[in-house]
Amino acid sequence: MKNILFLFLSIAFVGCVSKNSDEKKLISADKQLAIDLAMYHQVWSSYLDGDTSVMSEKHFTKDVVIVTADGDLVGIDACKKYYSNYLTGFS
Repeated sequence: MKNILFLFLSIAFVGCVSKNSDEKKLISADKQLAIDLAMYHQVWSSYLDGDTSVMSEKHFTKDVVIVTADGDLVGIDACKKYYSNYLTGFS
């Protein structure tokens, strides 16, 4: 009887712990999403205001890929060049 009670309490405890862990991961994911969205907004707002220095390895991976109808563009320099056309065309 003690073994069954111990088993039941153990299962209940483990179930509660994993739920809290999942909730923490979800909250953490939500916080990270909010941070990422704020960074995304800040980078593109700065870039569209003319600050091209925000296109750097701080905000983009070295091998960033832009998919276009004419083919893929790879790298930060290609990204800067591609989007600089928008800055000049729609200043």
